Amino acid sequence: MEYISFESAMRLNKKLNELVHKGQNFVHKKLLKEILADAESKEDALDTATTYYYRINREHPFYGANKRSGFLLADLFLQNIGMVLDWPAEDAYQVAKGVREGRISYEELKHILKAHMIGKKSIEKIKV
Repeated sequence: MEYISFESAMRLNKKLNELVHKGQNFVHKKLLKEILADAESKEDALDTATTYYYRINREHPFYGANKRSGFLLADLFLQNIGMVLDWPAEDAYQVAKGVREGRISYEELKHILKAHMIGKKSIEKIKV
């Protein structure tokens, strides 16, 4: 199973910050490493993706673009195992905003992600 590396997370967020925040970039490296390790410790792919998305969005290890980074890292992880998130951009934004504002819990996000995942494999059968 290919998890998201610290370096990959940093590169993705750096690119987003170049586009959104004109290159300003601060990373709480210890927190990011803790979040990535937590995601890797999960027993199934849905929990791994949810952890990437939820914790990056809620805990803000980056200067900016945390909602985008959380979503994209979860999506990248799922693509690595043959799954994708399929939903309208506005719906995805509202979910990200809801997570950030504390209106959507970890468990609720997990159910939302599961409902929007498509791919060749059944998510229940995917173990990491």
